[in-house]
Amino acid sequence: MRRRSGLAVLALSIASAGAFAIAWLCQTRTDMNRLGARIPSPWLLVTPITALYFVWCWAEGVRQVTAGRITTLRAYLAICLLGPIGMARLQRRFNALTDSGRAPSRRWYRPVARAGGR
Repeated sequence: MRRRSGLAVLALSIASAGAFAIAWLCQTRTDMNRLGARIPSPWLLVTPITALYFVWCWAEGVRQVTAGRITTLRAYLAICLLGPIGMARLQRRFNALTDSGRAPSRRWYRPVARAGGR
């Protein structure tokens, strides 16, 4: 997983009126899919009902890549009820797993390649 600042996630989500929050969901979705999760396309965020389904699948991916350290319900409620605050808290948990060396697998530490082969 890519290391990001939880405070930056919160501040940018609020400053951009939620646009960064959607981008963060898409970025973390890509990272988690590389770790073996099966999270569907972010195009599901376009309509409210399918957005709830996407967030549930995203939360299930969180549970899978953290080996159950963060439950599906906790991740889902953090996103749906707390919004950017929940995203910042989840990002801090992702960072803590990375820093502590207790990540669920070695693939967790694999650097994410940037677009364009850089």
